[in-house]
Amino acid sequence: MIGSLQSLATTLRGAFRFAGEDDGDTLKAITGRSGSGLLRAKRIKVAVFAILFGLVSSIIELPLPAEDFYRAMRAEVRSRPAPQDILMIAVDDKTLNAFGGRIPSRTVDSQLVDSLIAAGVEKVVFDRAHADPESAEADQRFIETLARHKGKVWLGMSIENQIGTQAVPEIMPLPEFEENAQLTVLSGLGGVFGLSVKFPTEAERQGVSYPSASAVLGEYRGPERLYRPDYAYRVATIPTYSYVDIVEGSVPANALKGKSVIIGEAFYLSGDYYFTPFEGKIAGAYFHILGAHTLKRGVPLDLIFIPALLVASLAISAQVMSRKKSTRTLVLTSVGLFALPLMLDEFGVNIDVMSAVLALVWAGVGFQRIARKYYSSEVDAMTTSAISSDKANTESDVYALKIASLAEMSDDWSARELGEFVNTLITYVKGPGDAGDVAFERDILVWLAPRMTAEDLERHADGLALMLKTAISHDWQSAGSGPAL
Repeated sequence: MIGSLQSLATTLRGAFRFAGEDDGDTLKAITGRSGSGLLRAKRIKVAVFAILFGLVSSIIELPLPAEDFYRAMRAEVRSRPAPQDILMIAVDDKTLNAFGGRIPSRTVDSQLVDSLIAAGVEKVVFDRAHADPESAEADQRFIETLARHKGKVWLGMSIENQIGTQAVPEIMPLPEFEENAQLTVLSGLGGVFGLSVKFPTEAERQGVSYPSASAVLGEYRGPERLYRPDYAYRVATIPTYSYVDIVEGSVPANALKGKSVIIGEAFYLSGDYYFTPFEGKIAGAYFHILGAHTLKRGVPLDLIFIPALLVASLAISAQVMSRKKSTRTLVLTSVGLFALPLMLDEFGVNIDVMSAVLALVWAGVGFQRIARKYYSSEVDAMTTSAISSDKANTESDVYALKIASLAEMSDDWSARELGEFVNTLITYVKGPGDAGDVAFERDILVWLAPRMTAEDLERHADGLALMLKTAISHDWQSAGSGPAL
């Protein structure tokens, strides 16, 4: 079963200093340079650039659209009905038709507020500022209504601000309205392509802090935070009533009692519509309701990109230290990074993963390029190019061991069995001695050992022959065809 084992020692002696002979390019100019050191240096370079790329892409928010879309996908997986304690009073097309195609006047707004408070509504929030005067009679009636229900009505406002490239103009209610109502901030920060939005819990104007609409509706009392509304609440399940139905008394009081409401535009031609990846365009007031329900569960903790990039950096560093060509660690880490936010979302913890995944992809591509050049395609062993140089090394000798029957074995053995066989030989060759890195190319093992005298070399070759014979006899004796060395 084992071919040519009796002459193995002789073969090894003959192979000694074989680098001086010509066997194609396989054994050309082998030196004492550490192949593992070379590969580690190249991997370190790839790792540094990959991690820096992940960090820079996070800082400049390069993968933000992909991050927002994946966040929306996770919300869709976690989709659930919205709580029923916050209502949307929609200025819809039915309402416009009832008022001759126009937005209801301030006189009708006063009638609406009276009807809502009479039905037991606890908070009334307008998703508009009432910044422009109407008739003196209508404005006066609205002032009286606000004064009569002081502490229960909030008028919208936006504070002048420059957030990145987004300029937010200041819009305030008329001063006489501001004196008789509470104010709430309507401004939010939209993401790239409108795939996400962030709301503050409060904003400051002239030294005075005003709560956001979502903070008012969600009864949030806490430190100022910037957060993302949870899109897991289905907008279609938010209780919605037409503005005109409330005014005409068509909605029963028990449907309104004890609830908070926001009054906003929801007619077809309104400009207050925004896009969500899975529910399409929805009226802006609904986002404040989503934010309120989010705050009621607890202010989300946004850890941004830091945890994911740290995990990716550890995985990349582990790959740098590995002697194997497989990048399975990086693949598994990427899968884990995609799965982890799905669990954390349920606890109100957000992590951004796309920059970390980009770093892992960069590293994976770089490591694979190194593997193709410096690793054998058959096994996890270096090629001779990893330990080759144009400069000779007078302190080391070259050993070459040819597996003469490898082609025949390939017909009978699986790729795994061949790989195990070659790796077993490499393990025995390295053994407890001073052999350096063992390279494998085509059907030849090549390694370096400190230069020896002729007598030491003969003893070393005899011992190695016996060791390899033992390895093959015990570990591979059941193979269909035996290897010849």
